[in-house]
Amino acid sequence: MYIGAAIAGLFAVIAAIASFVLVREAIQMRDKSLAVPGGCLTTMALGMVAFAVLLFNVEGDLDITSVDEADGVGCVADVLSREEAGTVNRRSVYHLRLTVQMPGKSRYSAESTSELGVDAKARIDAGDAHYACLVDRDDPGEVQVLWDRPIGAATSSASPKASRN
Repeated sequence: MYIGAAIAGLFAVIAAIASFVLVREAIQMRDKSLAVPGGCLTTMALGMVAFAVLLFNVEGDLDITSVDEADGVGCVADVLSREEAGTVNRRSVYHLRLTVQMPGKSRYSAESTSELGVDAKARIDAGDAHYACLVDRDDPGEVQVLWDRPIGAATSSASPKASRN
């Protein structure tokens, strides 16, 4: 996507320069026949800039899963897989497939979208991807993995809220 945006941006710059030259010539020569192509090129340049901005912003619209701690229930998540979904502020964002265990409930599958640090990626790749998490009590499909709280190799059903001071 960055290449497409760079190409669109390059064309926009070239069109803007050509437009500037044509409009300047039209003003100096008082020739209105040159003003129309200059105006068209200006419009094209603005359109290409808008297209380039759109390409960059589409990646920033990823919905990262977040659960309010007040509405969250502690859980344990096992990360089954990760797939890169895009970038936000030049940081990779992943769609995650999870198995979630809430205290006193049976395990279930869920999905989450999150930025991953280097340590979390390494643990997932090594097959050791057990983390504390929060589940929205009103929507158990909303799971936020707490990447700063890895759990040992054996999955535990202990609540992460219970382990905080």
